[in-house]
Amino acid sequence: MESNKAAFGGAVYAALNATLDVTRSVLVGNSAGTNGGLLFAFTSETTIANSTMSDNVATARGGALAVTEV
Repeated sequence: MESNKAAFGGAVYAALNATLDVTRSVLVGNSAGTNGGLLFAFTSETTIANSTMSDNVATARGGALAVTEV
């Protein structure tokens, strides 16, 4: 995932009991207008393994990852 943009979770927005598995991936240069430059996970199960994250930015929280629950 590279060079994606969104308000929340530049590349991925996982919400409401979603299950996300990312393996052997390059996650570069994504941006969010608020939270989670790469990924915003809201009450979700998220696993990232054997992956490279770099140059992901957000204007509020979580340059790469923002994770929250209710």
